[in-house]
Amino acid sequence: RGTTTTAARWIVADGESGGPGEASTYVLVANTSAQDQPVRFTLLTEGGQTHTAEGLVSANGRYTIDVAGTFPQARNRRFSVLVESVSGTAPLVVERASYSSTATVTWAAGTNSLALPLP
Repeated sequence: RGTTTTAARWIVADGESGGPGEASTYVLVANTSAQDQPVRFTLLTEGGQTHTAEGLVSANGRYTIDVAGTFPQARNRRFSVLVESVSGTAPLVVERASYSSTATVTWAAGTNSLALPLP
């Protein structure tokens, strides 16, 4: 399923790292403009903590973060991630990919969903 909507700000809900299913969450950002675009990721934990990191999405390209790899504070937690264009105007599309494992199969299950664009 695709989208025709772009926005400079998106929120990713229902992220998880670790736990009984050894969950892994990735945030995927597509830049539909002809220029490289810096983006800011803000981790929002259940406990109310926030942590930020930045990345550069190439022109007409994609950029992916492993949330727990980028934010060690996300390990063994549930969280959301705010994704923002640093310029405030870049046309972005954001998705969440999540995977879980069993005792014998890494990434035994997975899901992908479109993030929610924000004004």
